[in-house]
Amino acid sequence: MKIWMRLFLGVAAGVVLGAFLPLAGGDTERLVAEIAVVLQNASVFVLLPLVFFVVMIAVDELREDGRLWLIVSRTAALSLAIALVAALLGVVVVLGLEPQRIPPILQEAPPAEGPMFFSSLAAAIGRNFFRTLARGPHVLASVILAALVVGAVLRFDREITEPVRLVADSINRILYRINAVVVDWIFVPAGVTAALVTLQSRAAGDLLLFGQLVLVVGTTAGVAGVVILPLLLRFLRVDHSPLRWLYVMLSPALVALATGDAYMSLSVMNRIGKENLGVSRRAGGWVFPVSAAFLRPGTALVASASFLLVIRSYTALEIRFVSLLTIVVAAWLYSIILAGVPTTGVVVMLSYLALRYGQGMEESYLILLPAVPILQRIGAVLDVLAAGFVAEVVAARGGYRKEVPVRSLV
Repeated sequence: MKIWMRLFLGVAAGVVLGAFLPLAGGDTERLVAEIAVVLQNASVFVLLPLVFFVVMIAVDELREDGRLWLIVSRTAALSLAIALVAALLGVVVVLGLEPQRIPPILQEAPPAEGPMFFSSLAAAIGRNFFRTLARGPHVLASVILAALVVGAVLRFDREITEPVRLVADSINRILYRINAVVVDWIFVPAGVTAALVTLQSRAAGDLLLFGQLVLVVGTTAGVAGVVILPLLLRFLRVDHSPLRWLYVMLSPALVALATGDAYMSLSVMNRIGKENLGVSRRAGGWVFPVSAAFLRPGTALVASASFLLVIRSYTALEIRFVSLLTIVVAAWLYSIILAGVPTTGVVVMLSYLALRYGQGMEESYLILLPAVPILQRIGAVLDVLAAGFVAEVVAARGGYRKEVPVRSLV
């Protein structure tokens, strides 16, 4: 059975299970949450070592081809452009469609602390190279940066570095096979997480207040990911079958929809990128990890749209153009530094936007907390579709993509 079929059945079973399990004063939810955490951790158990070695080898091979900075610059330019358009789109749809305002709800939370680019960069780099794989929340960014440094210097003297390169290549292939087995069974943690989200939604009780917001951002993200991105691939003559590209992206999209976890989606992308999209290791080994860490257009879209609706819910006054521009630019820039939050990007960015906006709105985003699990998953789906789009474009333009027979699709 193909991976996407297993995922669909697992997620559907999880939703049904979550719909019928007794709430039991929160005990059931806590139990399911504990099981979900164990299974989610197991599903990304080998991911960080795999990322370290695949980025190292990909960077070395790209340097050997003399195309490292070309691929890096194309990935960065395309990612930044997509994130900016997504943040702008989130504001435009709320202004145009005017979803129902949300009644202010009193909530309390500790004061948010706004992010700074250089402090985030310092946290990602750290002071001890040997602790890279055991770092805290910025670990994916740390691993990518460490692998970039090592891979960039592997060519300085092949007689010395060739044994290291061969060992790294072998470890990468071994970890790839282990990850392939994990992906075969990833429908289990996806299903349990879907059950947990269903339980949480039942316990929230007042989700109808957010119905129009969820409908607006869900439809917008769906049109962007399922219509606009495939059409752009056709326009760029990158893929002659947009429907096939969508079919291939079903598996990581289902994982994102069930879990909202960028790391779990990356585990699937590492496999289907090579076996289904035909993206070679030279391109995919770089683009997929970088996209999971730094490319969050779906999160930017959802956060900018949601925060604008929060402002409209708190005031009847017209929102100035400067304020709208602030939301767009802040959502765009903040989306780049979310590498340390694979599962809570939307709520973290909302807190950042509220703090940046000021004017007494620092805690206003808390009225959205009941809907955050759903909003997070909407953003995650567009995030992973955008990652597949960037990989497809960069690989095709760089000559690092090959056709995969339909019968080989997993």
